[in-house]
Amino acid sequence: MNTKIRIAIDAKNLALYSGGIAQWFAPLLQAWAQSSVDTHQQYEFFIIAPAGQGLKSVDFTGLTNTKFISPSWPTFLIRQLRHVLYDNWIFPRIIAQLKPQCIVSPYHDVLLPKKSKGIFSIMTIHDLCFLEVPRAYPWSIRTYYLWMLRRNLARANHILTISQTTQRQLVDLFQIPEKCISVIPNTLAPEFLEVKLTADRAVAWKEQYLLPTHQAVLYASGVGHRKNIERMLAAMRLLWSQGSQIQLWITGEVDSRWRHLFLEAELATRKIIFLGFLSLSDLRLAYESADAVIYPSLCEGFGRSCLEAMVCGTPLACSNIAVFREVTASYPQYFDPLNVNSIATAIRLTLQQKRQQPIRDARYQESIVKTDFIETMDRLVNESQS
Repeated sequence: MNTKIRIAIDAKNLALYSGGIAQWFAPLLQAWAQSSVDTHQQYEFFIIAPAGQGLKSVDFTGLTNTKFISPSWPTFLIRQLRHVLYDNWIFPRIIAQLKPQCIVSPYHDVLLPKKSKGIFSIMTIHDLCFLEVPRAYPWSIRTYYLWMLRRNLARANHILTISQTTQRQLVDLFQIPEKCISVIPNTLAPEFLEVKLTADRAVAWKEQYLLPTHQAVLYASGVGHRKNIERMLAAMRLLWSQGSQIQLWITGEVDSRWRHLFLEAELATRKIIFLGFLSLSDLRLAYESADAVIYPSLCEGFGRSCLEAMVCGTPLACSNIAVFREVTASYPQYFDPLNVNSIATAIRLTLQQKRQQPIRDARYQESIVKTDFIETMDRLVNESQS
């Protein structure tokens, strides 16, 4: 009788967040677990996620090869210290008790065991933005990220990343052999790609949000230290001062950490509209209804909004950074994300474009990406046992 391979899955990000990491990892993990059942792989998955948080965007119902471990999330600490305690003491203690043959983490923050422990560790590095644009991050966060990254680079057996851009950075900055890095890119969910849109629904959406005679610019890339929100708003204000009839649509709600950036008059007059947290169906409708999409980030590991805009044929203005060029090639109007005038000019030129032919890049098709992930993980797990 074959002994099962115990695989510990760090699901902290799936439990606490619903952003880019969860969107990338959740469907891949679910596909791998299902494939392991279908192909009779001798895997036993232990999903480690903080108790009481639940898992977002992933469902293991009916999968007999998965078990859950739910340590307490240290709510008794201030927010900034919860991750430190969990990453460096709670998670490692569970691993020491569980004694898996393999660990898979979708980020680089939980402390991995030393290689001498004989556990094969696979971690993901989505980007190196806290090194590329350090001023966009508070000192404490930047210092902690770098400290954990360096510790885990010495402990990980293999690294996953989501773009060739980040892969090249890891090779150049940390001298990691390219054979030790696998690129598994982002993809778009079927719920976004396959939604059936009617003309009546699109008209109703525009009537609900769009002011008469205005054009809509959609921003759907979240709020964070590297997102360059301040310069995006400065560019919009420059265009408004020049008489442009433009609305800025932003997905999500007004984040309390960033509310001071938005003027009450702009919200009251509907120059800026927060669309709320949208279902994938409504998000697709927002892209289809917008006249342009803007993505002003200073740094990214991939660029999901680029894919979403291209699939919808919506004109795109985005930062002239390497990873966006990797994903979108010649599709968008590029701008210098540090130059407000450059951003404003790109928005103006993009709004002058007609809708483009939708593009579905084969590199990012869900079936291809999932197959690549499953084959990569099976290979790594099997190699770890030889």
